[in-house]
Amino acid sequence: MKTEKINLLFAIIFLTFQISAISASEMKIKFGICELDSDCKVCVEKFEFSFISEFKNRRVVAIGYDKGGKAIWREHNGCQMESLINWRCTGFHGDYVSREGKVTLEKNSKTYYNFKNLKICNFPLDEVDESLE
Repeated sequence: MKTEKINLLFAIIFLTFQISAISASEMKIKFGICELDSDCKVCVEKFEFSFISEFKNRRVVAIGYDKGGKAIWREHNGCQMESLINWRCTGFHGDYVSREGKVTLEKNSKTYYNFKNLKICNFPLDEVDESLE
């Protein structure tokens, strides 16, 4: 019941963005924060996000789930926007960068993962990951 309400809320918010921002674009990413020497096989966190960009407001919204199934909504304001599909936003995990609609996560000056023997791993969107289902 709680999950259905959260999913309904996300759907309403998503539709609101689509209706209020006709010039919006949606992109996706799968990434993990993984152990340094594990070849991205052992991850302490994994996420799957869809991004909705609003060029006029220089805003990108990330909607998705963590590996435990917890719903996540993150709004990034003041992004560097070249276009709807070319932008950079600083987030909690690093910099989300979209080039031609392909989103990756990059480390930035605030990223501390290397001090904890962790690294950012970007995964192919078509890769099936049981922990994100």
